[in-house]
Amino acid sequence: MAGFLLFLPFAAAIGFGASWAAFAWRLDREANPLISEIALSRTVVGFAFVVAVSLPYRATDDTVDDVVGKFDESVVVALAVMGVSFAVLYVAVVGTAGDRMREEMGPVLWRAGTAVAGFFVWWFSAQQLRLSSNAGWPLIWVAATVFFFSSLWFIARYWFGINRVHPLLGPAVTAITTVVLSVRELGFEGPPAGFPVRIWLLINVGGLGTALSVCAWEFLETVVAERRDLSWVPRTIAIVGAIGTVAAVGLVVSGAVERAACGSLVRCTPEPEDGGTAGETTVVTVPMLGGVDLDARPPAVASIADPAVDLAYDNSYALGSRLHPTTGRASLWTGAAAPGPDDCVALLRSSPGLGSAGVVPQPGLVLCVGTPGGAVTRVLVRRAAYDGVALETTVWR
Repeated sequence: MAGFLLFLPFAAAIGFGASWAAFAWRLDREANPLISEIALSRTVVGFAFVVAVSLPYRATDDTVDDVVGKFDESVVVALAVMGVSFAVLYVAVVGTAGDRMREEMGPVLWRAGTAVAGFFVWWFSAQQLRLSSNAGWPLIWVAATVFFFSSLWFIARYWFGINRVHPLLGPAVTAITTVVLSVRELGFEGPPAGFPVRIWLLINVGGLGTALSVCAWEFLETVVAERRDLSWVPRTIAIVGAIGTVAAVGLVVSGAVERAACGSLVRCTPEPEDGGTAGETTVVTVPMLGGVDLDARPPAVASIADPAVDLAYDNSYALGSRLHPTTGRASLWTGAAAPGPDDCVALLRSSPGLGSAGVVPQPGLVLCVGTPGGAVTRVLVRRAAYDGVALETTVWR
């Protein structure tokens, strides 16, 4: 009985959080239920896909945290885009249409404000759980947590109800938000530490393509709603977008995108989590016709024929023994001071790299190496001889 009475306040908190989210987000009508269902399915399937392909490379809770964090970021970007759009429409649209549109802006802004307030309560109550012994904070945190995750569901489904303000706002804001976040992720952030570049590209390219296809479908459905002779256009464009997405995914899987875009259009090396120069330093001795797998923990020596080898040492060149990249990219560092992670990332992005011919190893020579597994490595040649080389590797994952 005592246990049941103890559970009652938490049950009430759960019910309050769910009701709060439903009251704030649920809408009584949708502009296009079919497209809304497709968009929601895309979100759910995309989340499951990201978790599934990420399992071999990082913990499930890290993946969920990353996905939820990116969703939160998308909400912030969407709110900014929505605010600018509202300001433009408020001034540009006049007459009866403008009055009706302004009436709908109020509820949308109220939902957005409720979401921001709820997220703040969730964050603040989580801090208080660690700092305060007040018995009320756990209840507040439970209610706010239920609100937070329920809101993620309703936002994915209704997106603040902005289509009520203008039917084209929904697809336009979603498309702009998706492009902004994709440009930041692909062009500036890079893959998570230790995450394979190709899987990361697959997630981002697939997500971008499917999101834009759904947005194009919704946008065109709205534009040609009164034209029966053009009713075939939206679905045709959506099908073309889906085919294009499949083709792009095929290029990613084949490695073509990685070879063509990494280092120029796409940042394929991770940004170090510590932001400094700390890394995993290991000394390995690589024999002739051997190599080193820099993605292994710690870096491991293997045969030159091993497909996991990132940097190899052999004497099959007419110019003598060479140290050369195999699966990754390598560039020669010429600075006076030892490069840090940011230095190596910048060098790998701006330099054409050594290529398969490599370089003659000499004591003191320094290379920056980027691997398919997402690691950035500083390689210092400590000893060089015909039968092998001693390498000091500092890996940032």
